[in-house]
Amino acid sequence: MISNQHNLAKEVQSSGKYGIKFSLYSEDAFNLILGKGWSAYRWYDTEKERDRALIELRREHEYSRLGDKPRIFLEPVSSD
Repeated sequence: MISNQHNLAKEVQSSGKYGIKFSLYSEDAFNLILGKGWSAYRWYDTEKERDRALIELRREHEYSRLGDKPRIFLEPVSSD
């Protein structure tokens, strides 16, 4: 379930073969809030869809300040 529909362009799939694992770097202060070892997943039907999403998530967005870097570690995974 998405708490605010406007935050995502389309519904997050809960199943699929190809996914992206979201996790925090060990030194990130959000570990104090979310807990060490926090992770979340988004799943896609095809590897191509997953790879396109990964590129989009890793890019510098138009509202980022110069020099800002994403603080979430993104890792491609598969459900083999």
